[in-house]
Parts: sequence; structure tokens; C-alpha cells
Amino acid sequence: MSRLHTEGRRRHALAAAAVLMVAGAAAVGTVTPARVAAASGATWTNAATSGPAAQAGAAMAWDQATGTDVLFTTTGQTWTWNGSAWSQQSPASSPSARSFAAMAYDVKHGVVVLFGGLEGTSTYDGDTWTWDGTSWTQQHPTLSPPGRGGSSMAWDGQQQRMMLFGGFSGPATFYGDTWMWDGSSWNEFEVNFVENGAGPAPRTEAMMTGDAANNTIVLFGGASVQGLLNDTWVWYDTADGGRWIPQTPVQSPPARGLGGFAYEALSNRADLSQDGESPILFGGAGSSGYLQDTWSWDGNGWSQVTPSGQPSARRAPAAAAGPSGSVVLFGGADAAGGDDGDTWTFSGGTPAAPLPAPTIVSCPAEVAALPTTTGTGTLRGAAAVSHPGLYIGAALTADQITDADVEEQITSGSQFNLIASSNQMWWSADENEPYTFNFCDGDQFVARAQAYHQTLRLHNLLAGTASVNQTPQWIQSPTFPWTAKSLSAVMQQYITTVINHYRGKVGVYDVANEAMDNNGNPSVDVFQQTIGYPYWVEQAFQYARAANPQATLLYDDYNDWYGTKFTNLQALVNDLKSAGDAPDAVGFEMFGTGGWILPGQPPPQSADLGTAMSTIAALGPKTAITQMTVPFFNTLTPSAGQLQAQSDVYSYVMKACLASASNCFMFMTWGVSDTYAVPTSVVAAAAQGTLESGQFSFGGALFDEAYQPRPAFAAVLSLLQ
Repeated sequence: MSRLHTEGRRRHALAAAAVLMVAGAAAVGTVTPARVAAASGATWTNAATSGPAAQAGAAMAWDQATGTDVLFTTTGQTWTWNGSAWSQQSPASSPSARSFAAMAYDVKHGVVVLFGGLEGTSTYDGDTWTWDGTSWTQQHPTLSPPGRGGSSMAWDGQQQRMMLFGGFSGPATFYGDTWMWDGSSWNEFEVNFVENGAGPAPRTEAMMTGDAANNTIVLFGGASVQGLLNDTWVWYDTADGGRWIPQTPVQSPPARGLGGFAYEALSNRADLSQDGESPILFGGAGSSGYLQDTWSWDGNGWSQVTPSGQPSARRAPAAAAGPSGSVVLFGGADAAGGDDGDTWTFSGGTPAAPLPAPTIVSCPAEVAALPTTTGTGTLRGAAAVSHPGLYIGAALTADQITDADVEEQITSGSQFNLIASSNQMWWSADENEPYTFNFCDGDQFVARAQAYHQTLRLHNLLAGTASVNQTPQWIQSPTFPWTAKSLSAVMQQYITTVINHYRGKVGVYDVANEAMDNNGNPSVDVFQQTIGYPYWVEQAFQYARAANPQATLLYDDYNDWYGTKFTNLQALVNDLKSAGDAPDAVGFEMFGTGGWILPGQPPPQSADLGTAMSTIAALGPKTAITQMTVPFFNTLTPSAGQLQAQSDVYSYVMKACLASASNCFMFMTWGVSDTYAVPTSVVAAAAQGTLESGQFSFGGALFDEAYQPRPAFAAVLSLLQ
């Protein structure tokens, strides 16, 4: 249950254990993580050594309204940090001196909220105060959590409320309750470990902060009746309130309490796989002493950061987000038994958390090739003699692999030197469940290509068109929102795993497909929304190139040879070149009818395909006709005129490909015969605006349903001979 109570009930567990606030260990701990990942540009900077007196257990929060950090000291002083220096404030009234109070910024009401704390060694406060930038005001809610120290507080950005969890009120009393502050009153959630076994176990000294990148709150570790903890919990808002969800990261920081934990909002666009936008954890008291390590949480897991510079090992520093999106850390107790009064700032890149090792299922297969026709009377034979190096291909469906008849196999094997799966080698087919790869369908295509000595093209690694289910649902609609860093890590694992599996078996990869919409604007999809365009395309080529430098890497799109989209295609190619991730080839999808594709026949364009291809080739990449059918509309028995119109379109496109200035290396139809040619009515209708209710399109391949050549086949063959 997660409803709010209207009256508070005390939640606590009794423990016969001392808490680290009162008696902390004094030796420096040694950290041995599962994996240490370097971060690009991550830095701790000693920003000041003067200001508030040295101390441990002060409370600090980022005051968004004033653009400063507010520190409430253990002696009852109020200080503000502007990014370069501390200034002591002189409010007319203040909370009493205390340590281990909870403090965070209330975005909705524009004030800093402070709750509770420990006065001396045995008085536990339960009062609530707000700071408006110049003065403290005590609030008098009718309901409050029991007095305590060592509780954790953070802002819930999704529901616009302050959240408080846990704490202690003596060496033997730990809390496992969750409370919400709405600006005037506290209300307790019915999400409680002691009451109903829900949520984190009772604890104190837990580290908790808002995670704006994931629109959640994350809580780590602390001290419980069993000792130090290293579990991770995320607060998930629900329609009836909210709940805590335990996380199972691949690796976690060592158990601890009283570390500094705050959100870094500074993004490093130079390398989106190591951007900011992460909760940052530093130090604390571990089982073997005080810690000196830095960790980041990216919504999916933890990664250890190895920044340049680092504060000394310490427990109970104050930490908060700071100016320019940095993290600010002040003071703490050091390993020598004293207190620190230094101020540090953290900024820069943090690595993505390690992902679970992938589970791989494969089904190696063999196909016995049927006798095929050779010579210049076939498309592949003519190309081999007159246009060596040119791929002549066709896309196959799963049915054409598993249920192919004799004529289909002979036609495909005789005519084409390149095949692709039209729908069985997408991300959604290979990794439909997280970290579980099933390559059985793709392995069948490998066997087919090998049997007929064909090159296999993988279509595609990443697709900007989410509506056709090329991207798995768990990527499109994750349990928790992706950050640029976490989505990039999953992309990299996917691309690397796929390319490693098909090494030596796939010659051409469609690395990114349809990253732009029909008008040339960035396609609105999870990659564009999370990582940004063209950054996600840059990363896709970067990861693919690193996985296999020898493969041919292709960018593919539709309606990209004219108008604004062609202009933006050139911009994308130049961007990829500047980023050092230039594609080996750029593909043009040519779905349509004679009245549309042929130049000078509006709508919607009158551009020349050959000119567009040569323009792209002049930028460096090869070009390709990657997907082509020319369907017939509203008939299953095309007339002589319709057959001639189809032939004219195929001839026009092939001529553009064969022009030397085009540097074209591929001509591929999207189906062997009209039996399996991919329906293109939606594409054609969108382009022409002519398809109405009840109309349909049919076929469009070079062979009819009986595998007899259409006139278009003869036209294409004559150009190749």
C-alpha cells in the first residue's frame, strides 16, 4: 500500500548497536570494486579552505532561488556558497545548533527545508524550518515525524514534494518510515518496512538525493541493526502515492553510512557516453574505516569514477548540488580523528554503469544450395563482368528462409549476390528482452547467404522509426527513463554483441536507419529524445566502427534525394565526418510509382536522383539504392502501360546508380518476387497523397508471383550487360 496517512504513527526498530554518528571508525578503508571505469574530464577541485569552521555532520542544500548553497552548521550558523567563496549570514532567528539534520530544496515553494537533527549527544529534534534566502522561519505543522537525527531528505520532482526517510533517535532506535512535506504539513506514507515489509529496512545515515535525469529519488546504504548496508532503492511515484523499488545493479559501492551524496547536473556534450546528469557519491564510513572513493548512479547502475584530484577520506561531509551544475562537498571527519573545513567541487564526465553480461542464444545452420543459373543472363553474372564490386540484392522475409520453394531459392541464388532480412535482424528481433540475445533467425539468413555465395546485409542496427517495431519495447518504454549515458551504454552493448556474433558473416551493416522524418526533421524517438540528434547517430557509427573496422557501415533513409531532407542529409554526413564517424555509404530508399520518382513529375519533387547521389559521393561516402519496389495500384493484373511505367522507374534508378559520379555500390530490391515484396502503399500514399480508403498496392519486385521476370527485369539487366 502507498496511501498517505492523515495521522502519524511511529515506525521504528530497536537495535542494540551504536551508530556511526556517535562512534565512527578511524582507519582509512580500502575499496576493491568489481570494476573501475575511468571518466573523461571528471575532476574534484579544492575550491576553498576558509569559511565555516571545520566540522562533521553539517547540513547543506542547493538554494535554487538564490543560486547559492546553504550550509547550516553544527554550531547553529548559516553560511552560503556562491561558487567561489563562503559568506556568513545573520538571520534574525535560526534553528538551534544541531548535527545530522536533513535538508533539501523545495522547488515548488522556493525555500530550503530543514528537519530534525541531533542536539548534543542525546536530544533528537522533530522541528521543521524553512530558509527563504535571507531568514529562517519555523513551521508548525499539526503532524510531524518523531524527532530524529540521521534521516535522509530529497525533492521528488515528479510529484513536486519533499520526501524524508529513516533516521534514528538513540543507539537502539532506527526508523524505516517515509514522509512527505507538502509545504505546510507532514504526511506519512504507508510504505513502511516495519509495518508491512515494504521499502528499505530501518536505518540511519543513508545517502539519498533526487535524480532529475530519471525523475526519481535514489537511496543508498546506511547503518541498520544488522550493520552497514550497500543496497540501492529508487522511489517510484504511482497513482495512489508511491513506493520504493529495490535495485539490482551489476556492481555497487562498498557498504557505508554518512557519505556525501548529491546530484550533478552539468552535462558534458563532448562525450555523451560519459555525460553528467548523475547523482554523485563520495566517501563515508565503511566497515574498514573512512572511504575515499567516488561513484555515480545513472538510473540503471553504479560505476566508480576515477577523477583527477580527490578529497581525503572522510565521513559525514555535507554535500549538495552547486553552481553551474557541479556537486559541492564541505568538511567531514577525517581519518586522523579531526574534522575538516575544506570545500570541494566535482564536475565532469562520469562513465556508464556496467551492464549485465548478455545471454546469447544462437542456432548455427547449414543450407544445401540448389543448382543455380550463371552467366551474364543473370543480374549478378552481368554485374560481375561489367560492374565488378556492385552488389545486386534482394531482401527476404522469414517465410522465404523457412518455407522457400525451389523456384524462389533458384531465382534468389541465381540473380542476386546480396541478401538482407527485411524484418528478422532488427534490434527488436535480436534482443527483445533486456540482455538476452536470440540470433536464431539471423543465423538462418547467414546459412542461406553462405550456401549461395552471397554477401549478407544486416538491416538494421538502430532505427529512428519506432512505429514499425524495429526497436524493442523495453528500449522505447523503459521502467525508468533513460539518461543519455545509460541508453548509450545499452546501445553500445547491443551493437558490439551483434557485430561480434556476425563477424565474418555480415559484410554490410545499416548502422542507423531513418533518423529523419519525411520533412528532414529529426525523427522523434527514444534516441532523439534522450541522447539528441545527431548525437545518437554519431554514437552508433562510433560503436560499430570500434566493433568491426573492416565492415561496410551504411546510413539509410527514404525520400532523401530532394528538398529539405536532402539538404539535411548532407548536413548529417558532414556532421558525422567532423565527429570522426563518417559512414562508408549512404543509402536511398526508392519506394514509389512512375509519376512520383521520375524527375519533373510533381508532386512532390522534380529533383534528379543521379545529381543527389553524386553530391553525396563528393562528400566521401559511397552511395546505394538500398530498398526499392515500384508497386501497382488497385490491380492484381497490371496493364502493359503499368508494366512499362514500372520498367521506366527501375531503368531511371539503375542509371543513376551506374553513373560513375554516384560511386554507387549497391542496388537492392525489397523482395525477390511479387509474392513477398514488402507492401508500400503507406509510403506511396504519403508521398503522393492519392491513396484513399479501399485502395491497395500490389507487388513491385522484378519478378512476378510465379518468379517470371517483369519487363523491369529486362530493363535492369540490359543496363548491367
